[in-house]
Amino acid sequence: MTSLPALASTGEEVHSGMVEDSNSLLRQTQERDGGTWNYGVGSVYVCSYYQHKSRLHRSSVRPGYFADIISSDWKTKGVQSRASAPKAPHGNTAYYDIS
Repeated sequence: MTSLPALASTGEEVHSGMVEDSNSLLRQTQERDGGTWNYGVGSVYVCSYYQHKSRLHRSSVRPGYFADIISSDWKTKGVQSRASAPKAPHGNTAYYDIS
């Protein structure tokens, strides 16, 4: 898992994280980039939930290597963002972004 700086379309720095778990059940909670990230692959869904105390943020998932990324709306500070989708056999990925 990494936290990588990237450029948003507005030109400001955005921090994000991702994790891929292909074939095992996984639930994790981590403090990341000033927020709390809950993510995992369950028996049915891949999910990503993120909450930040002071910045805009969102959660995203990709259910499989070739699937489209599904993202929550951007949420204000203190509000949890939530994204989930039915899991694929392989390549399930969870993300978060902060702006």
